[in-house]
Amino acid sequence: MNKLFPIIRYCILALAVLAVIMTGCSSTAQRSVKQAANEPSPSEPATAKQEQPVEIDLEKVKPNELGQVLILEYHEVSDTEGRWSRHYNNFRADLQRLYQAGYRPISIRDFVRNNINIPAGTSPVIFTFDDGTAGQFHYINGPNGPEVDPNCAVGIMQDFHSKHPDWALEATFYIYYPNPFRQPEYIERKLKQIVALGMDIGNHTYSHVNLRKLSTSGAAREMALSVREAQRYAPDAVVDSIALPYGIGPTEESVLRSGEYEGQRYENIAALLVGAEPAPSPVDKKFDPYRLPRVQAIQSELDKWLGYFEKYPEKRYVSDGDHLTVTAPEELMSEVDQNRIGDKRIRTY
Repeated sequence: MNKLFPIIRYCILALAVLAVIMTGCSSTAQRSVKQAANEPSPSEPATAKQEQPVEIDLEKVKPNELGQVLILEYHEVSDTEGRWSRHYNNFRADLQRLYQAGYRPISIRDFVRNNINIPAGTSPVIFTFDDGTAGQFHYINGPNGPEVDPNCAVGIMQDFHSKHPDWALEATFYIYYPNPFRQPEYIERKLKQIVALGMDIGNHTYSHVNLRKLSTSGAAREMALSVREAQRYAPDAVVDSIALPYGIGPTEESVLRSGEYEGQRYENIAALLVGAEPAPSPVDKKFDPYRLPRVQAIQSELDKWLGYFEKYPEKRYVSDGDHLTVTAPEELMSEVDQNRIGDKRIRTY
C-alpha cells in the first residue's frame, strides 16, 4: 500500500495541472471569440471611414467628379450609316476613339448609385442600346453551331474588351417584345448570355408604346410585362432602369418609379430620355435619375460632344480613382447635392 502512495500523489498532481491548463485554454478561447466578435472582419467591405483617400497629384490629374457624363444612345449597328444606324466599322472606331480619349465604360446602375470606380484621370461613359435590333446581338452559323457575329455590337465589344482588358464589358440593352434581337429561336440564349457577360437588360416597355397615352394601370402593365418577359428567358436578369420610348414618360411619375401588374412588380432606379446632351454628375444638384439625357451616337453628335469636352475639359467628369471620395475644384462645391454624398468623403483643391 505504501508503494502506491507516490503513484496516487503523482496522479492527483497530474490531474490538478491538467485542470489548470484546461481552464486557461477555455478562458483564452473565450477571450479570442469575444475579441473576434468586436473586431471588424478583414472580409468586410471598406468604407470611407476605414480607408484613407487615394493619394494623387491633384493639380496634374485635375479630377472633377461634378463634371458631365456621356450616356451614349445606339440603335442599329449594321453595314449602313444613317440617322438610326451606326456602321459596324464606325462603331469599332467609336470604341477606339473613346478609349484613347480616356473614357472607360460603367453601368447605368453604378452611375445612378454614384459607384463610379475607374482609374484616376479617366472619365465614365455609358453605353445604351435601344429597341433590341438585329445588329446589336446577332448569331451566325459557326463550325460548332451558332456563334456571336463579329460585326454585331456584342461581338465588337467582346473583341475590344479582349484586346483592352481595362475596358470593361458594360452596356444596357433596352429591348421590347415579343422578338428582341430579331432571331426568335435564340431569344433565351441571347438574354442569358447578356447577363452572363455582366451586361444588363433594360426596360423599354413590353411593346414600345408612348406611356403618356396610357392610363396609369396601362403604363404599369407595359413595364411589368417587360420585366416578366426578361426574367422568363433569363431568371437572373436584374431589370431596374427604363429607356422611355420616344423619350416620353407616363403622366403619373410615381408609376414610372415602381408598380405592379398581375403580381409582377417592377422598380426603376433610372429613366433615360432620348438623345440631347451629357448628363449631370450623380452628386450634382441638377441630377435627376428619372430624367437622364443621352447623346445619340451618330457621327455629328459624337463629334460635337467629344469636341466640346476637348475644348472645355473642366466640364468633363474626371475620376480621382477613389470610389469612396468625391473630389472636385473648390469653386464647384456649391453645386453639390449633400443628400447624394452618403458616406463618401468630399475632397477639394
